[in-house]
Amino acid sequence: MPPNDLINRQLQRVISDNSPTTLMGLRGLLRYNTVPTWLLYLIVVGIVGSWIPLAGAVRAKFVRSQKTPVHMFLDMDQQPRFEAQDTNPLFANNMAMRPPIPGVVKVGGLEQDDFLNLGYTISSIDDQGRPQVQWMEGFPPGITVDAAFIARGKELYARYCYLCHGYDGYGYGPVHVRTQQRPGNMVGWAPPNNLNDADRRARPEGHIYNTINNGIRTMAGYGHQIQAPEDRWAVVAYVRALQLSQNAPPEMVPQELREQAPVRPTLVGGKPFVPPPPPEDAQEDGAGQPEAPAGAGGE
Repeated sequence: MPPNDLINRQLQRVISDNSPTTLMGLRGLLRYNTVPTWLLYLIVVGIVGSWIPLAGAVRAKFVRSQKTPVHMFLDMDQQPRFEAQDTNPLFANNMAMRPPIPGVVKVGGLEQDDFLNLGYTISSIDDQGRPQVQWMEGFPPGITVDAAFIARGKELYARYCYLCHGYDGYGYGPVHVRTQQRPGNMVGWAPPNNLNDADRRARPEGHIYNTINNGIRTMAGYGHQIQAPEDRWAVVAYVRALQLSQNAPPEMVPQELREQAPVRPTLVGGKPFVPPPPPEDAQEDGAGQPEAPAGAGGE
C-alpha cells in the first residue's frame, strides 16, 4: 500500500471519529494555535504605549520648556545662593556682589614680568600720587621675532585691527569708510589713527603693546580678545613690519629691485592724488607751465 494512501486513511478515520477524546484533542489543537482577539489588542496597545517615553525624551531634548527640569541627582545645580544684583543682609551694605579681595591672584595668573605682561614699568610716583611709567623698548627677552611670529601677528591684526585701521594701516578700514558714507554716523566718531605716521612710528614697542592691551582714548582695549601676551607682542611685531614697509629707506632695497619698484602715489584723504589737467588755453610753447628755478640750466 502506498504511503500516501495510509496517511489519507488515518486522516479520514480521525475526522469521521466523533468520540469525545478525538474532538477534545482537535479543539485543544485549534485553541493552542489560535491567538485570542483580546490578547492581540493588548499586544498592540503595549507596543504603542512603549513609544510614549521615547517620544517624551525626544521632545524634551529639542523643545524648550519654562518648567524646572526634574533632577534625580542635584549635583549642586539647585542650592541656596545669591544671584547677581541681589541683596544680602549678611553684609553692612546689603550687597550680594562682593569686590575681589586685594592681593588674590588666580591660579596661573601671576604676572611677574612687567616687560612681557605690561610693556612698561612704574618708575616713580609724582606729588599727586600718579604713577610715572617708563615704556619698554624692543621686545621681551623670551620672545623671538621671526617670520612665523610676524605671520601670527598679521593673522591677529587682520582679525581685530584691520576693520578700523585698514590692511595698510592708514586708518581707512571698512568701519571708517562705512561711517564716512553715512554722514549721520559721523556724530561723535573719532577717525582711526594712521599707524604709519611719524608719531606712531616714534612710540616705543611697550607703548604699542599697552594700546593693544588696554586701549587708548576712544579705542577700546583688546586684552580680553587677545589673551596671550605673546600674541599681543606678535601684533606689535607686525605693526612694526607694516610701518617699515611703508617708510623703508631706499638703502634697504637692493639696487635691482629699487629700479623696478613702482612709485607709490601720493595719498590725499586715503585716495591716490590725481593732478588736475592743464588749462585749455595753454600754449604749445610752454605757456601755463611753471618757470624753472634760477640757475637750473637756463640761459
